Amino acid sequence: MRLWMPIVVLLLAACATQRLRKEQAGWLESFGKIAPPGTIQLNDTLFYDRTELTNISWLEYEFWVKSVFGAESPEHLATLPDTTVWSTLVAYGEPYMKNYLRHPAYWEYPVVGITWQQAVAYSKWRSDRVMELSLIRAGIIDFDEDQTAHDHFTIERFYSSDSLSAYHHLPYPSYSIPTFEEWLLAVAMSDSLERTDLRRCKQRRWDAHPGGVEDDRFIIMSRDNSPHGVEPIAAASALYCERGLIWQLRGNVAELCADSTLVLGGGWNDPLDTILLDKPLPSTAPDAATGFRNVCRWRHWDGVRR
Repeated sequence: MRLWMPIVVLLLAACATQRLRKEQAGWLESFGKIAPPGTIQLNDTLFYDRTELTNISWLEYEFWVKSVFGAESPEHLATLPDTTVWSTLVAYGEPYMKNYLRHPAYWEYPVVGITWQQAVAYSKWRSDRVMELSLIRAGIIDFDEDQTAHDHFTIERFYSSDSLSAYHHLPYPSYSIPTFEEWLLAVAMSDSLERTDLRRCKQRRWDAHPGGVEDDRFIIMSRDNSPHGVEPIAAASALYCERGLIWQLRGNVAELCADSTLVLGGGWNDPLDTILLDKPLPSTAPDAATGFRNVCRWRHWDGVRR
């Protein structure tokens, strides 16, 4: 029995290695051909986030920057949202100021209090992390848990590395803030989906009883209705999100636009009639009713990151 044990271990290790190689080959073959994480495909080149950026996603970003650059670094301090925005839109905003961003109960809610510049910085960071993960899965680079401010993975460093030049033909994911035209494409897709029309979105209306569903109607989160009854705030981003659906393009929170002077879709503090106009609104960000989401395109490196 003892003689067979090393052979069994070697066979299992060989099988695991072969399976890993097949998985890596599959990732390499699909590189740049599949929807980047969290997105749905709108056309041949454009992918759109299914939901608004959530608090837990932002906290992951903040944690990574803090780990790499340090807690007191300008880079980490620049990631901190303005939690005081709650004091201007909610009658008693202190509980939200303390809890909305970091309490687990709100992790799946849209992040708010974000400036346009912070959203741009996040989009660049997200592009780097998705590219890094894709390369790790394809077996091109190894996972490095000890990255520092001087050697952390970036797309620019990948394409400037001589040792990885054999893979420089691979495209990279380019996340950015949507333009108004891109938002309209997403709205058109959302409206064309089954059980979705101009005045509906996939969110059930809640009554005053905790956890109780009043009826099966789906509403757009606006000033005119709220699942919280007394104090209107945004609803969870992905609580009722179904496969194939782009969630809450109208209402809930207004979303930052590539044009920094505009926001898209309207938020929970806007009247429904304004939201249904499908026109951009003047930006008042950062505030407690404005978040953002990303679009993404796979791009080929030509020496300039876009």
